[in-house]
Amino acid sequence: MSKYSDLMSELIEKNSTRLRVKCANIVLAFGAIFFAAGTASAVYKIVSHSWTFHEIPIFFSLVVVVGAIATTLLSYALRLRDERKINLALILVSIFVPIFSFEAYHQLSIETPPSLEQNNSPVYPNYFPQFLLDSSLTTPGGEIFPLGGISNTTTTLGNENGYYAVVETDQHGFNNQDVIYKRGAVEIVIIGDSFAEGYSVYPNQNIGAVLRTLGHHTISLGKGGSGPLLELAIVKEYAAILQPKIVVWLYYVNDLANLNHELESRFIRKYLTENNFSQNLIERQSEIDSSLKKFVGNEVKNYRKRKHNVFIRIIKFEYLRKMFDLLVNTGRSNDYAGLPSPESESTFKTILKTTDQLVSGWDGSLYFVYLPSIFYNSDPSEITLHKFVLATVADLGIPIIDIQEDVFRHHSDPLSLFPYRRPGHYNAKGYRLVAETISRRVRNDFVSR
Repeated sequence: MSKYSDLMSELIEKNSTRLRVKCANIVLAFGAIFFAAGTASAVYKIVSHSWTFHEIPIFFSLVVVVGAIATTLLSYALRLRDERKINLALILVSIFVPIFSFEAYHQLSIETPPSLEQNNSPVYPNYFPQFLLDSSLTTPGGEIFPLGGISNTTTTLGNENGYYAVVETDQHGFNNQDVIYKRGAVEIVIIGDSFAEGYSVYPNQNIGAVLRTLGHHTISLGKGGSGPLLELAIVKEYAAILQPKIVVWLYYVNDLANLNHELESRFIRKYLTENNFSQNLIERQSEIDSSLKKFVGNEVKNYRKRKHNVFIRIIKFEYLRKMFDLLVNTGRSNDYAGLPSPESESTFKTILKTTDQLVSGWDGSLYFVYLPSIFYNSDPSEITLHKFVLATVADLGIPIIDIQEDVFRHHSDPLSLFPYRRPGHYNAKGYRLVAETISRRVRNDFVSR
């Protein structure tokens, strides 16, 4: 009986060892394939983008180096003795199971913006005019390029502060509360990109809302992703109808990069090349609403399709990559802070001059507000761009409000003005300081006149 027990124990042990070795081989082979595929994908991304050596993102560089080394080592490990294979496989499993679990948890718990969940209500994702720069929309009234959004609906402006900023758009699809579009009744009109639109704070915390609490009848015509040419178009379509006393142009460091894209649009160029060009958008809101509902409806379908493809997102480590980018980019240079091309440089000045003439034509005043990024003090290129932009504006005699000089340089903790001290838009505190600075300046200027 003892012999039989010993034989059975030996057989079980051999089978167990074979199983462990087989599992180890599978783990090592899968690891080698995984790293090889990641390396190949990173190399393809680098080659297809035609980056120079210094332009290659750190993440892709690390993937190529680490992936190549890991692929080589794991391929070699398949030749090791059984016991070493098993130990190495256990180490790999103990490392990667927590990593994949962490990624899977965050991907599966991604919160859908409220506006995409309430399918029975008239709510839609936010619209950016830059989405249509390569095209336009067609309505029964003809071709149309919406510069505002869908009117009187609920939308969201991103989640940077730990919550989705849910807003109600006004009668022309902009982020305003309790405003009336009426000539002579508006003191300040704000134009700009997502900073003017109010990303990513509650509706009562954006720059326009704060200015209203400070006693200025303000309407914000800001739309995310807009650059100087789209902003000129918005002035012609909306501000020129309202004829406010003051137009505040909010400028952020990526605006000239946006201008390069805008100049490729045949349709939007008309606002610069044709003096009297207008789509009469303020009278065509019903057309805008119907066309945009169809357009953003397709965007919702694409979002849901991507959201359901969670396995691919986990394999690509999308959440961890995002966190990596945030960590690496803090303190690094801003990719948008390069000097403009000769064409965009001259066009930028022309757009500013044209806007100033338009505003002066109804006895209004144009103010140019420079908004610094979180990278300002660590990025010489943004400092250089800052000097170029302000010199261009000063040369045209347009009043300047330099938020870097008036707010950030004297602030004891500038990082506290950004959500979680990370790259992005300003938080509520940052927006309030910008609004208060604008209010002080225009009050002082108009009192001294």
